[in-house]
Amino acid sequence: MRMFADDVKIWNVIRSDVDNHTLQEDLHSLTRWSEKWLLKLNASKCKIIHIGHRPCTVYHLHDDAGNSIAIEQTEEEKDLGVHVTEDLKSSTQCVRSAAKARSVMGMISRNFRILDKDDFLLIHEIYIRPRMEYCVQAWSPHLKKDTECLERVPRGATIDLRVAAIKSTESTWPLQVKSSHFSSKSPPKFSTQVAAEF
Repeated sequence: MRMFADDVKIWNVIRSDVDNHTLQEDLHSLTRWSEKWLLKLNASKCKIIHIGHRPCTVYHLHDDAGNSIAIEQTEEEKDLGVHVTEDLKSSTQCVRSAAKARSVMGMISRNFRILDKDDFLLIHEIYIRPRMEYCVQAWSPHLKKDTECLERVPRGATIDLRVAAIKSTESTWPLQVKSSHFSSKSPPKFSTQVAAEF
């Protein structure tokens, strides 16, 4: 058994019906322990995930009223911010992490007309990269499609910011740009100067 904050995990290797019975007895022992220490389990929130196989065994827990409740079976569960699937592949985690990072990039692109290299790197390190690398030691992607899914995020962010910078240079003067790039006495001479900084 492993316990972290208000989460409890219990597992067993299932090779025969005896192992199924042992796991069920462990669940009963866990219920008695939780009642003794006044840390009652919420049976309706408990779930079971089968790793590597899917037996037909149904496990039960007792609620506060003493009724036996079947534990819900699931193919995917989010544990401490990491999505765990029954095949232990990291594809789901990669897709979710990339989606979060793209969501942040969308927020950034809506609120910043233009970013220079230093600003982009700062925002990437603080807001984007942590969402893509959270707990990566546990789900380090090894499939090509998973790595490509994550690599498309910063690549797409750079392209979007370049397009935004070029569009900003085509708008009416004055522009909301950093004073360090251009002289305040005359409109800036545009080429690919801003885009080339990425």
